[in-house]
Amino acid sequence: MKSMLADENVQKGLSDELKESLNKEVSDLISWLENHPNEEKEVYEKHKLEFQEKMKPLLQGAMPPGTSIPTETTSSNDSPNIEDVD
Repeated sequence: MKSMLADENVQKGLSDELKESLNKEVSDLISWLENHPNEEKEVYEKHKLEFQEKMKPLLQGAMPPGTSIPTETTSSNDSPNIEDVD
């Protein structure tokens, strides 16, 4: 996310206020992670989901038109099986 925020092409689609807000969210999360190295998995998952929600404007601005943001419910098995190809 941090590198996406630094990308000039992505920055073009974001307001200065949004860029500042997203950069703060990235910094806050990095700081939180550094200060909580031994949290339970559920706590990390909660922060991950909150962070992903906050980053949606960035992801939507970086995605080509007509594509969608992958979600947790998107199956990683969406590729065709060998049986489908034959």
